[in-house]
Amino acid sequence: TRNIGIEELLSRNFATDDAVPKVLLVDERKSSFERIQKMLRGSADLDVANDPHAGFFQAAEQPYECVMISTAFADFDPLRLCSQLRSLDRTRFLPIILLADEGEEGRIIRGLELGINDYLMRPIDQQELTARLRTQVRRKRYNDQLRASVTQTIEMAVT
Repeated sequence: TRNIGIEELLSRNFATDDAVPKVLLVDERKSSFERIQKMLRGSADLDVANDPHAGFFQAAEQPYECVMISTAFADFDPLRLCSQLRSLDRTRFLPIILLADEGEEGRIIRGLELGINDYLMRPIDQQELTARLRTQVRRKRYNDQLRASVTQTIEMAVT
């Protein structure tokens, strides 16, 4: 193994990886899933969980690069799911985008305080959705690579 310097690490452009991201949408409305799937066609591999409990387990078990969570659940507070995802080691750094309706500014603020990364207001604009998703995925890929490099450096220093 070779030791890389900080200059080489910073010169790498991890953020432009062209791999299609695997994304999870947690939303109980089928129409919402179909609309978002159509908007992201070709730019994301989209899975859906129509209940928050299934969404939690899917996010914990699959290598998603972003989770989008709708606020439109009749019997569940979606911010609870956000909190659960932040408490689990495997999903702690997974980007979360909250999909909110007009008039839910208070819920958005609470979500930001709980650690969501971004939000979109309905009706969702395709270009805005794509741009925000791309930004979160790029940031996650960069941070994952940075964490792996730091871990590798520490392991080499210890051995």
